[in-house]
Amino acid sequence: MAKFGEIATDPKAEMEGTWETYPGTDMQFLIGRTSSPKYEAAIRTVRKKTRNRGQDELTERESKDLLAGAIAGNLLLGWKNVEAEDSTVENPKYIDFSVTAAVEKLRDPTLHDWYDWVLTKGRDGDRFRKEALAGTVGNS
Repeated sequence: MAKFGEIATDPKAEMEGTWETYPGTDMQFLIGRTSSPKYEAAIRTVRKKTRNRGQDELTERESKDLLAGAIAGNLLLGWKNVEAEDSTVENPKYIDFSVTAAVEKLRDPTLHDWYDWVLTKGRDGDRFRKEALAGTVGNS
């Protein structure tokens, strides 16, 4: 037997995101849910703009570049432990999260696996289940 409460998600966590570590790294990303009202509104805005421009046929790269602005700040909400390319052990340099920096990284074609990973995490409803989050509150 099961109860609906066992599969219920936390709307606050869906909006505010949960921390995920990118595989094989120490980089952490705060990722909300793709069904959050904030992200859905940003996607609607992008779709409206492309329709108004008559851009029906976009390449995958063009589509990803357009969506990067909606993802940054609406789905991808923060990051930690992201080092600059010129960072060294002796002189560590970190990239502070900003929407501008996130859009730049999301539009980098060499980071397409990370882009896809962010979207996959945003679609993963299990990450936002109340039961799963119960033991992680405050563990950032």
